[in-house]
Order: sequence, then structure tokens, then C-alpha cells
Amino acid sequence: MTETTPDDFSWMEAAPPPVRPARKKPKSGTRKPNKGKAKREERKTLKVAQRQTLEPKVESVSKIDHAGIRGKVMFQAVSGKKRIWACDGQYVFFRRPRDANGQPARDANGDLHRAILRHENFIARGDYKYIETQDDVEICQVSEQSSFYRKPVYLGQLSEGGLNRMVAITAVKRDWPLYTDLLEELASRVKSKWRTEGQAKLCWEEHLKYIENLIALRGGPTPTECGAALARVRQARGEGSGRVILLGS
Repeated sequence: MTETTPDDFSWMEAAPPPVRPARKKPKSGTRKPNKGKAKREERKTLKVAQRQTLEPKVESVSKIDHAGIRGKVMFQAVSGKKRIWACDGQYVFFRRPRDANGQPARDANGDLHRAILRHENFIARGDYKYIETQDDVEICQVSEQSSFYRKPVYLGQLSEGGLNRMVAITAVKRDWPLYTDLLEELASRVKSKWRTEGQAKLCWEEHLKYIENLIALRGGPTPTECGAALARVRQARGEGSGRVILLGS
């Protein structure tokens, strides 16, 4: 039996902790992939692919660029009713009015709806030609000689302030077809925004005064020249010969 002296306390020392082997650092390119991150990326890619494959209400892939965006104007409510005719400068979108039985709409005298007659008259006159029908919307291409032809602009994405500025800019550039379309878009919004005719008329007159000031500040045409150009475009389109756009018309 081993004897210990009073000054020998080695037997009370704790045993040293076990030495763990050093973890080897993985070489570059050999790190295990993060499965959770990979699954999230896969789900994200799948959602993007699903959104891209969804077909809009008006869409043409082979013939019309961005028709899904520009055609959305056909489905926007104006004055509580859905618009049945719209033009973006290069294409016309037309939804034929129909009765409860799905037949072409007629008036009390049995004649075809005015919008149908107007649309067919423009086709016969050569303003635009029929291309195809998607859903219930006819798509036509505007000829370059037509009074409807202009640079394609989707007016539905512009605010009222943006419309005011665009009207002034197009007047300075003498781009009268686009000038007319911008004014008609602005008039439609003002008409649908206010409940009473007096409020709408007052708001419309304020817009026109503001636009006239913007045109004058840019050194643009006089109100007389703008009114005459507006009358020429509207008369060529069969929309009347007035120098101003009346909200009640």
C-alpha cells in the first residue's frame, strides 16, 4: 500500500479534460448545400413561373406586344359602366355590346347598337383592320394613315396630374391625336369622379385653365390653335366637330 505524506495533495487534482480532435475545415467548394435555402429558392422560382403562365383577360403573344397591359383599359370602369371601345394608338380593343341572350345589342327601333355601327364604319373606312378575337374582345390594328394612329401610350397608368402635364407637352409638340386622347381620358375621369354635373363641370374648367397655363409657360400654341386641332381630329374620327370636349356628350 502506497503511503502519502501530509504535504502530498496530488491525489486531489482533477483529471484533465479529454482532448477533442480538431475539426477539419472543409475545402472550398465542398461545403454541404443548405437544403432549406434551396427549397425556398425552388418555391420562389415556381411562383414566378406560375405568374408568368397566367393568361390575362386580353392577351396576344405572337401579334401584339404588351397587349395584356394595354388591353386592361377595356376592363376599367368608367362612370359605373365598363368601357367597350378603347384605342392605344396602334391597336383598338372592342367588346361588342350584347343583350341578355348573347345577341348583338339593338336599340328600341331594332337598329344595331351605335357603338357597333361606329366600329364597323371605321373598319370599312380603313381606319383599322380586324386581327383576332380573344375572350369577348375584338383586336384591330390601326393604319398609319388613320386619325387614331399615334405613339402607343397606356393612359390608364397616368394620374390626373400626369395627364395634365402630358396634355401640355403633346400640345407643344403638336401631337394632336395623342392630345385628343389625353383630353378625352381626363374628361372621363372627371365625369366619373363627381356625383353632380355642376361639380364635374367646375372641376373640368379648372383642369382646362391649368393646362392652358402650362402650355403658355412652355411657349406652346394658343387656345384657338388647340381648339381647331381638337375639332379636326374629332371630326375625322366621327366624334363631332366641337372645339371643346363637353362632359355631357
